Amino acid sequence: MFTEIVGVGTANGIQVYDLRRGTKLAQCTGVSVGGRQAFGMSETWVASVSDKRAVCHVYMLNRGDASAKLVFPFPEEIGCVQVLDGGRYLVAGA
Repeated sequence: MFTEIVGVGTANGIQVYDLRRGTKLAQCTGVSVGGRQAFGMSETWVASVSDKRAVCHVYMLNRGDASAKLVFPFPEEIGCVQVLDGGRYLVAGA
């Protein structure tokens, strides 16, 4: 199971990478994403950020009907986010 996957959306398309292995998992160039988008995921969490707003949305997976959503404000716009160590750490940067 991949534990350190990151996806990035740009005006040139969407790319998904496995950071642990250093490989590109998927790429879609037939779409255009307005602005930069990024997400990180583990087995239990998905975190997403956009360069349009300085917030990070974190969603807990596999909770049945009771889905958990957390919102974290940041002091500046974020361009990348990553979940590390099986979901124990969330790293974000500009």
